[in-house]
Parts: sequence; structure tokens; C-alpha cells
Amino acid sequence: MAISKTSICNIALTHLGERSINTVDDDNQRSRLCKLRFEDVLKIVLTSHAWTCAVKRHDCQKSTSTPIWGFDNMFNLPSDFLRLIQLQEVTQPYRIEVSSEGNLVILTDSSTAKIRYIHLVENYSLLSHEVANLVGIRLASEIAEPLTSKTQLKNSLFERYMVELAQARSLDSMQGTPEVIDNYSWLNVRNEGSQAQVTFDIPVTDSSGNNPSPNWNVP
Repeated sequence: MAISKTSICNIALTHLGERSINTVDDDNQRSRLCKLRFEDVLKIVLTSHAWTCAVKRHDCQKSTSTPIWGFDNMFNLPSDFLRLIQLQEVTQPYRIEVSSEGNLVILTDSSTAKIRYIHLVENYSLLSHEVANLVGIRLASEIAEPLTSKTQLKNSLFERYMVELAQARSLDSMQGTPEVIDNYSWLNVRNEGSQAQVTFDIPVTDSSGNNPSPNWNVP
């Protein structure tokens, strides 16, 4: 069976021991609750991991506006943007903020903004069975109390969701070679072209006998 909004909602209702629905537009409490909470729950699940079925690449369009201060350029994020995974120019600092026009933008000194990001999946047939199942379980936990008045059922479903989430993340992470991003790549440029070095001077205790904050020495 193809994955759809209705099929995911019926996963939730099955976990609650409730009758299935024909569509989310049915005139009953089960459908109304599923329809009310579905998109929020979907967003929660999609942003909980860089799911293979939800990751896209995009070359962001440069905005005609410029940042008031702090960065040289502003780029418009796609309308289906949920969470940034990676900016291609990993050596460039950036910020995601809301523009004066009310749109999500990425601010950076880079002349381009090519990104990998999690998008809001609207074609539900693209969702993996693991992600669809997670949305169903999380949706069940969200609507359990208003539908069944059973707080314990809500709690147990949320606990199950967390267990299933860990397993699904592990499986999904196997679909590709591991990514290694240099956390200190922004330090790798010096005037003479040599690589910067970072040393950590962490004494065991200070003069008061307390553990001090690490002293980061960047030559």
C-alpha cells in the first residue's frame, strides 16, 4: 500500500485501538484530531534526523536586499525549508534569520549559498516506511489524551516513539558513506597559507581548587 496522509493517520489510530478512517476529512473526532496535528508532527519527525527521504540540495537565490550589519550577503531559503544540514562553503560563518520582509534567509560573506537541507515532504509516497511509522507513533502520542483520556497511554506511546526513533536513525545512517566535517576548518587559513593549530591548555585545578574553563590557545 502506498504511503499517504490517511495511511499514516491509521497507523496512529491502530496504536490507540481506534477504528481507522477513510480520509482526514471524515466528519468524526478521529479524523479531525489527526488532521489538526498531522503537519506539526510530521515537521517534528523530519527535523529529528537528516532522513534520506527528506534531504535536498538547493542553490539559494541571492536577495536584492543586503544585511544591515555583520555579513556581506543575504540569500533566500526555499519555501519548503525546515532545517539546514550543511552550507557548501564550510569555512564561511553564517546565520539563519528572518528578513525585514518576513522570509527565512541565510546571511553569509560567501558569494554563493549552496545548501543541503531538510525539506517539508508533501509527497508522502517519498517517505520511508520507518519515517511513516515514526510519524504515526508520534501522532498517536499527541492525540491519545484528547481522544482516549488516557494519559498513561500517551506517555507509553511517546516512550515507544523514542525507542523507534533511535533504531530508525541508525538504519537510515547506513545509506551512504559517513560524513566528516572539520569543525575547525574556519581556522585553517593564515596569511602565510599554513594551517592554524589549536592547542588546549586545561589544568586540572586552579588556585582555588576548582575546575576552570578550558584555555584555548590559537596561534
